Amino acid sequence: MNSISISEIIERYRAGFGYVAINVAVAVGNRVWGKLVDIPTLNDPDVRYADVIFTHSTTNKSYAFGNEATLNEIGQDFLYMGPCPMLSFTQDKNAIITKIDSSSLEVIEDFGIEPAVARMQGILINQEEHEYPRELVRAYKEFYQTNGTYKVSGQIFADQGITEVFLSGGYDIQFVEGFVDTVKYAVTARQTQPSELKVIGG
Repeated sequence: MNSISISEIIERYRAGFGYVAINVAVAVGNRVWGKLVDIPTLNDPDVRYADVIFTHSTTNKSYAFGNEATLNEIGQDFLYMGPCPMLSFTQDKNAIITKIDSSSLEVIEDFGIEPAVARMQGILINQEEHEYPRELVRAYKEFYQTNGTYKVSGQIFADQGITEVFLSGGYDIQFVEGFVDTVKYAVTARQTQPSELKVIGG
């Protein structure tokens, strides 16, 4: 099986997402593969924090993103999708703000926290034939289009208090110029909770 060098992966992130992504790729790479550039690194770090697995709530089919070696240690069946994605999270407060007439003051009524929204971006790579990653693209389309929610496991999501998500939108697939075997993806996931059915009466 052919392999892709770490420097190639970093270059693909740069081509797909710009120079800021290089810093993300290097930071993750330093922790996964060791020192890549002249940046201080930790000794024997736990690299599993960047891995994430999405398991469908009804089909139980799992899609994994991250370092394949550490993911395999889990002992769970999954479809491996590729390197760790770049993640960003946003969240709002559900509040009503009322301005007081003829005054610069305002009354804030805080009603709680809105569900978090995660933006996930990454690359799908055909690491064997180095051709268009057709199967991965199809799998990602299936990952997005399947009805229902996903249970999500991964340290980054856990730290945000997110255990289940609904892929709400922002689906995007783009070719990375200069790399026929690499496709850029992006999708938005909204935090949700498992459905609860209550039967009243008897």
